[in-house]
Amino acid sequence: MKRILFFLLSCLLLAGLAGLAGCDPAVKMAGEYSYKLSGKVTIDSTDYTLSNEQGTMDMLRKSDGDMLLTFSQLRGGVYTAEAEINDTLLTLYPFERTVSIVFTVPDTTFVLGDTIVRDKEVTETFDVEVTGVGTLYKETIVFDLYFNGESQESDARLTGDNILMVAKKN
Repeated sequence: MKRILFFLLSCLLLAGLAGLAGCDPAVKMAGEYSYKLSGKVTIDSTDYTLSNEQGTMDMLRKSDGDMLLTFSQLRGGVYTAEAEINDTLLTLYPFERTVSIVFTVPDTTFVLGDTIVRDKEVTETFDVEVTGVGTLYKETIVFDLYFNGESQESDARLTGDNILMVAKKN
């Protein structure tokens, strides 16, 4: 009888601990996700659309309430971020990353006295600080991100407050 009682109490205790772990938002959110990022940025008062970025995001529990996010871009880049978790809200700590923007500029050439104007594609790389929040909806996290930075090649400034990242748990 004591063995049966001990067994039942052990099962209840384990079930209770498993239930508590299931309530921990960090445990619920941790895992591997596929993500897509898109949006618009402003460079010196001109708006540009970000090229769609996609890849995988690994989210690991770092400590109570803190998470480590590792983004592996489909095209090979990797960057990390840290975030604080509170229930279903993930608040990103500010982090640095690089962003390349492709845009066209008029290119004027002179051939045999004629002026020829055509579009020329230019890529400019920016060091940006990223901030934002993410909200968990079942197995999808929707991030609202903000970019603020400057060009590596010129004195151009980049800002973006309409950037969306959607991460779906694999």
